[in-house]
Amino acid sequence: MRARLWIALLLGALLIAGCNFPGMQPTDLPPAENIETIAAKTISAQQTILAGTLRPTITAAPATPLPQNTTPPPPPPTDTAAPGAPTSTPKPTDTPGAPCNRASFVADVTVPDDTAFRPGDKFTKTWRLKNTGTCTWTPSYALVFADGDKMGAPDAVPLTASVAPGQTVDLSVELTAPDTLGTYQGNWQLKDDKGQTFGIGEKADKTFWVRVKVTLPGGITYDFLARASSATWEYDDGTDTGSLPYDGADDDPRGVAKIKRDLKLEDGRKTGAVLFTMPPHSNDGSISATYPPYTVYNGDYLKGLLGFQAESDGSCGAGKAVFTIRYKLTSDGTVHTLGEWHDSCDGKLVKLNVDLSSLNGEEVQFILILDADGDYRGDRAVWSSLRVER
Repeated sequence: MRARLWIALLLGALLIAGCNFPGMQPTDLPPAENIETIAAKTISAQQTILAGTLRPTITAAPATPLPQNTTPPPPPPTDTAAPGAPTSTPKPTDTPGAPCNRASFVADVTVPDDTAFRPGDKFTKTWRLKNTGTCTWTPSYALVFADGDKMGAPDAVPLTASVAPGQTVDLSVELTAPDTLGTYQGNWQLKDDKGQTFGIGEKADKTFWVRVKVTLPGGITYDFLARASSATWEYDDGTDTGSLPYDGADDDPRGVAKIKRDLKLEDGRKTGAVLFTMPPHSNDGSISATYPPYTVYNGDYLKGLLGFQAESDGSCGAGKAVFTIRYKLTSDGTVHTLGEWHDSCDGKLVKLNVDLSSLNGEEVQFILILDADGDYRGDRAVWSSLRVER
């Protein structure tokens, strides 16, 4: 566009010049095809003149180096959204992809895995959980039994307070150790106000659990001497029966049952504590004791020594009796005999070592019986160190 303007101006100038310069005729003008060439050269020449006379010379200033250890300012933000406009970046409290209901296990507050309990022991299991979902757990939520060993627990335990997302809570359930020895595990989850169960893990489908071992300590598990005062004592003299006072007089005609110490036995040894018994003052009379219940387990043995107290001069005496140990099943009331030992004062004690494993898991009441084998005199019978031991 500018070139054509310059051509027009140039042609005008040439026409004027042709009129003013003598000797130049219109027919002397250059051919049309040369006019544009002339014009272009003229424009180029004038641009060169203008460039040399009008364009200022620009000299770049030397760059000032940044101070060392100085971090250049950050580039300006590229986000040109208006203040308050929504962006694609989630807020810090958002949990992208988290389900409404989800928990994570934090700690076993009580009863760590494989804690040992005796059969029938009651205990409280407490878990610490964190709400890692997006919904608040309200008191309409509950701790619920999922599967495994229930251990006497209820089906559900309602929450007592609300738990917001991100908060932790301690949840507890009352349990009872099973009666049989072994390892037991109960699995638990949570249930929301709509009846939907959920648990821990990314998919909120895993359970948390309580795992315990039901066991018994070794050593003496049932001491007949220590429990003698809790037993029910009776006598039978052949003509009369009735209750026998425990720890009564030594000359009670109905018989005697008490703990004595420092007795000299028929084998010459001197004892600590023994269970001392005598039958009624009659031929073939008897006394018996029914003990409090005890649950038998594998590895239980009935142990002890049976015999007689020696005479005051250390001689053996005329003792002769029948020692019998029975048991009564509390499940059906039937009575069975563990053993029967006929003994007389011969300077030796009878050693007991009876395996009770066949009664594993059974609750029994032991029954001790002393029968006078004929004349009662001299039947100062002792049950020494009688116990159940594992």
